Formats: sequence, structure tokens, C-alpha cells
Amino acid sequence: TTMLHKDSASAYNTLLYVQDDTRPGALWHIFNQDDTRMIAKVFNQPEINSNPLMDFTLYLNAKDLEVLEREHGVKPIVIEQRVGEMILIPAGCAHQVRNLQLCVKVRTFFILMYVY
Repeated sequence: TTMLHKDSASAYNTLLYVQDDTRPGALWHIFNQDDTRMIAKVFNQPEINSNPLMDFTLYLNAKDLEVLEREHGVKPIVIEQRVGEMILIPAGCAHQVRNLQLCVKVRTFFILMYVY
């Protein structure tokens, strides 16, 4: 399981193996960039110098997700990932993933470099 966070580069994550390939291997919650800013406002704890999107300290459970939708209009894209499927996570979008069973995944970041 990977706690809620955001990356500065876009990435894709491919599920290569699950213990039982007839069931989903991972459950993803991916938020758009505007919603990511709202999540940071709602869950930021400046009194203890904590930003959950940067320090991997928060996993949004069903109750958290319900409150975000009801009180702030924030709703993630929810994906049940199966073997062979690739998930694209755009840069700056908060996301979290919970392994539903034993999994092997590969993550690759897109980094653009300009040469002059």
C-alpha cells in the first residue's frame, strides 16, 4: 500500500503479477490537480509541520473520501487494477494505492529534459 502523495513528474504503473489474476490486484484513488490543492488545505497540519502529500502519512479511508465529496465536492477517479493494466498518474495529482492481494508492479517516471 502506498499512502496519499503527489509526484512532481508524471508516472505510469504497470501491474505485472497478482496472486490470483482473476481478481483486481490494486485499488487506486487518483485526484485531479485542483482537488489535490483542496486536499492539501483540508489535511495540512501546520501546527506539527506536517504535509500529508509530501510525507506519506495519510491514507484516505472510506469515511475520509465521503467527507471530501460531501463537504468539498472532491471525488477521486477509482480504478481496480488487474494484471497487465497500466495506470497513468499525471504530475501533481494526489494519489494512493492499496494492494488487494500479493502484487508485483513496476513504476516509471516521465522526466523531460531540454538540451540547448
